[in-house]
Formats: sequence, structure tokens, C-alpha cells
Amino acid sequence: MLEVINGSTGRNHATEVKMEKFVLSRAFDSGFSLPLVVKDLRTALDLAHATGTPMSRRTSRAGRGPSS
Repeated sequence: MLEVINGSTGRNHATEVKMEKFVLSRAFDSGFSLPLVVKDLRTALDLAHATGTPMSRRTSRAGRGPSS
């Protein structure tokens, strides 16, 4: 599947460099910490809210973190 993605317009840095090494290997140790993921998700949710872009309830709940 990865060969198909990389042979099409879906190819990008993540699929070429990171997907096999960190995701398909199930290592998940690329160095991008969970707090940074949460920060980016909150930024995306804030932007979606500010622009009136609809988001799924699941995505909205994920941005609030585990205490919600």
C-alpha cells in the first residue's frame, strides 16, 4: 500500500521517510512528543471553531484531553 501511495500524488515526506520506519514498524518513536500532538490538535480545533469549520464530535473530544 505504501508503494501505491508513494507512486501517486499522495506521496509526501511522512510517507517517504517516516511511515515505514515509525508507523508500520509499530515503533512510534519519531521524537514528536504527545504534548506537541495535543498542542497541534488544540490549535487546529481553535482555528476550526474560529472559522466555523465543522469538526466531528470525536475530534472535538480528543482536543480536550483525557480529563474530559
